[in-house]
Amino acid sequence: MKFYVPVHPVKKWGIELEGGWKYPRGFDPYSDEPEYAYRTLIPSSIRSALHYTWKVTSDGSIDSDDGVPAELVVNPPAARLALLKEDIGALWPRLVDVNDSMGCHIHVSFGRRNRELYDLLTSWSFAKRFQDWVAVAFPEVGERLENHFCRRYETGSEFRRTFPGQLNTRYKDEIRYRSINYPYRIHGSIEFRVFPMHDDKRRVWGYLDFVEKSIHRYLNMVSSGQVKPILGFKEATN
Repeated sequence: MKFYVPVHPVKKWGIELEGGWKYPRGFDPYSDEPEYAYRTLIPSSIRSALHYTWKVTSDGSIDSDDGVPAELVVNPPAARLALLKEDIGALWPRLVDVNDSMGCHIHVSFGRRNRELYDLLTSWSFAKRFQDWVAVAFPEVGERLENHFCRRYETGSEFRRTFPGQLNTRYKDEIRYRSINYPYRIHGSIEFRVFPMHDDKRRVWGYLDFVEKSIHRYLNMVSSGQVKPILGFKEATN
């Protein structure tokens, strides 16, 4: 299956950073409006240096003893990975707590016109390889794969039973709690939920680089004929 593999196949990047964030006394993340939370948790001196807009949301699945348990989400998605990394670096001083309840979720999209890449990556062939590669590259991922909110796929039949529901759901429900999830109807993206949050920003940068390199590596394997994926995206979305 010969085709041209772009050097940088990802066109848009999204990331959700779960953590305990520094906040002023009396702040309540569960009652304050998101825009107020953004202004409060991220001082103007930092906001003015950001390349992209970020929003702050509460998440009942995480807890923190030292900061506001919240997600910082880049919204809309970032077009340039290098600038997204700069934003993460600028936000990092506000992070005061990381624990096992927190994850780092990465979204990638390739543009609505490039459905072929979604089709190639919506396969057990890719999902299995990615789970194997990431467990070797980042030892901390092993425990994360047992987490209820980002469970591994154990078999191809399990993957094929699960992903059509992910593609077509318009809600954030339990069917999406997998190492890789395909929320095409909601976000037009592929989401990698497997990464734990880390207190070192360079580790998070590494997660982003690893996702891009893994996608590129797999697409090259398909293009060279090393693997022949069983495609599912077109059938599940038509």
